Amino acid sequence: VVNDGTLIFDGGDPSDGVYVLWKGRVQIYLNDKPLVAFKPGMTFGEIGILENRPRRGKAVAVGETGVLFLPYAAVTSDQFPRLLAGPIFAFLGRRLVSLITGQDYYRCMDVLIIQDGGCAPGYNTVTSFLTEYFEKAHRQVFAAKQGFKSVVQGEDSDFFALVFDKKVYNTINLVPRVVLASELRDRRGAAFRTERYPEFTQETLQRKAAQHIIERNIQTLVFIGGNGTLKGAKAMSRFLPSTTHSFFIPVTIDSDVGGTECIGQHTAVAVGAEQIRWFIADSQTHDRCY
Repeated sequence: VVNDGTLIFDGGDPSDGVYVLWKGRVQIYLNDKPLVAFKPGMTFGEIGILENRPRRGKAVAVGETGVLFLPYAAVTSDQFPRLLAGPIFAFLGRRLVSLITGQDYYRCMDVLIIQDGGCAPGYNTVTSFLTEYFEKAHRQVFAAKQGFKSVVQGEDSDFFALVFDKKVYNTINLVPRVVLASELRDRRGAAFRTERYPEFTQETLQRKAAQHIIERNIQTLVFIGGNGTLKGAKAMSRFLPSTTHSFFIPVTIDSDVGGTECIGQHTAVAVGAEQIRWFIADSQTHDRCY
């Protein structure tokens, strides 16, 4: 058992064994950027053995963590029971396939961004900025594919991984649904949202969404949207543990969140005003009435 922040292995260390996580959480970093996280029941460190090369990144304990170390030399020695070696290698093979196909990548998430509501200028820009901000703080960022609807469904395919650092992206881009968040900054619209999800007013669906968040070990939620998104966030948060931190960023052209200005409202007014000026100019030029 090790304490929070303990370095389990570092980049460049020899790949001399596999770790089995039985308590807590372990975060893997590449170039000091979060790569993937593991929760109890998962193994890590097997890729270095299969590549027969030193560790690519470092593994750090998050909270009080319990790990079991299985030395590669012991498993491959003549003294190791053959009846155990076969199942161990078969298990590691399945774990590797799970990592490549993304089956395990989305089972332990850190920060989840949930976009919902009508489209407004700023959704993608805010998401890109948040990914950069959290990544610099050594956090790993994910996004719900279609807002609250995806969180309720709770399948692996309902989530995307967001990466800002291009080197990290190139390392894991074989994992399904990994998005280079830096390219979202200048893209209009909202990449991860659903138009409306009125069914989310049902408490049963709010509880179901909260349970999926707990099961995936999500530590932080960031909601992006308008007043409806804020109501949905408050409703679902009632069923989350106090250790899950929630934040809300108002992005809406309606300016329907009291006490603050909203990202997108001024852009909407400016674009609307410009459209009116075009109609005025056209009516004057062609003697038309709109």
